[in-house]
Amino acid sequence: MVFGGRKLFEQLKRKHLSGKARERLRREWKEKRQGFLYSRGDATKKGNANLRLESRDGALWLRVNLGNSAHVQALVKTSHPQLKALIERAYAFLPYNVTLQLKDGKVYAHFTWSEGVPPPVHTKANGVLGIDVNADPYHLALAVVGKDGNLIRHLTLSLVDADNASGSGSGAGTTWTLRNPGNTLFGVTYGKGLFVAVGAKGTILTSRDGVSWTLRNSGTSRDLFGVAYGNGRFVVVGEDGTILTSPDGVSWTARTSGTSKLLNGVTYGNGTFVAVGDYGTILTSP
Repeated sequence: MVFGGRKLFEQLKRKHLSGKARERLRREWKEKRQGFLYSRGDATKKGNANLRLESRDGALWLRVNLGNSAHVQALVKTSHPQLKALIERAYAFLPYNVTLQLKDGKVYAHFTWSEGVPPPVHTKANGVLGIDVNADPYHLALAVVGKDGNLIRHLTLSLVDADNASGSGSGAGTTWTLRNPGNTLFGVTYGKGLFVAVGAKGTILTSRDGVSWTLRNSGTSRDLFGVAYGNGRFVVVGEDGTILTSPDGVSWTARTSGTSKLLNGVTYGNGTFVAVGDYGTILTSP
């Protein structure tokens, strides 16, 4: 990899290569360049000077700068956790690397960046060394040490495994049992003697006891991220401004939200449902 532009690259090539070797490099370099584009992250250029993420109207776009103020844009499509991470990166203006690759008529974008590791928090008096490792979205780790600092044991909690649990039962909130694994679930509530859990691809599950779960027809394939109960009805929110309501948790009706933004959560209080979403979206309904 050469930093300094094409001119510097050509100078170095002429200095160190000649004849057939230089011609072979030229041919191989031309072949490797086809269908491949890479741009290194730059904190002084809103994260990336040439291939830049931009978020508008609930969607994520990749701006490809062509020079002389000319550019093209492409819609970025990915799953919700990755989309959320990319949007956060775009707003933070932190550096990120982008690789574009043409394959079977489609352009695939690969985004990479470096994350600083938070410093460990020592609580030696209690014999514990707390470590926050790769907390979002994969796992948390805890190391237990003696007062002399020597490791006694370590524990790891996989957030992916926890996220993939369809339901959990608990006696007093201290002992948990995995129930009925299925689609990834994002929210759960309780009302009218019924547990209602919601998740990916329009998943809605209901249970009377938290052990046996029944899949309900939500009427949508969009991801559902929040559910609440109040005033005799359940309300579910999700992707693309999706709002569903139900009087019993079994039959669901789609409602018009007036927004296409992703809705992350909903709650009920003081006679009002309040839903929140991306880009500061707040919706209310009596």
